[in-house]
Amino acid sequence: MLQVLDHRLVSRVDTMLEQGLVQELINFHQLYNKDRLSTGAPHDYTTGIFQSIGFKEFHDFLMLNEEERESPEGKRLFQRGLEEMKLATRRYARKQLKWIRNRFLRRPNRPVPNVYGLDGTDPSQWDEKVLNRALSIVDSYMKGETPSSIEPLSLENSLNNANNSEFCTVCRRVFIGRLQLEAHLNSKKHQKMERRVALATPELGAHDQEFIPGQISRVTVLVYLVRHQM
Repeated sequence: MLQVLDHRLVSRVDTMLEQGLVQELINFHQLYNKDRLSTGAPHDYTTGIFQSIGFKEFHDFLMLNEEERESPEGKRLFQRGLEEMKLATRRYARKQLKWIRNRFLRRPNRPVPNVYGLDGTDPSQWDEKVLNRALSIVDSYMKGETPSSIEPLSLENSLNNANNSEFCTVCRRVFIGRLQLEAHLNSKKHQKMERRVALATPELGAHDQEFIPGQISRVTVLVYLVRHQM
């Protein structure tokens, strides 16, 4: 499945390239980045729109003038930027999948919404295998019913793993291992947040919240592979 996802992500980058990605990067660089760098300020791709995939990967290419970009060295830097952008896109997709698993499928010690895996591998069957099934699942929960046509993904039992991620429901933060979580629970920052939450919800504490059937928040529909946009 990841091979299909990787192929789709690479194809998406190629499509963006065909639709003028490079010129957009050049225009943005000339308008916002070139003057800032000319003053001696360091390039910073950790804030604002500069975090977007593409700016950092093509930095060396964008620093060239128009003539240099057409040179063999310019073409080499462009190709390197393109490959790095494709790699960054694949890494980001894996980061998203990891977040979903850690957030929803590795939480046997706390209530989480049901997650349904829908197969979007074949774009030609998108409506049948993804759209219609997703709508059916959401419709069932809106009616306070349990979907009968598909089973939710099972939780992964990893409580005995020392590197298992733990979640603080009060601070909405993830910690690696039980020791990190316990240290956090004993911290002043957590206790302060706990008091704040208690004051904000005197009748329903953060640890007592439950999902209510019939509400859309009751269900999370997970599509592993999104439809390829031609």
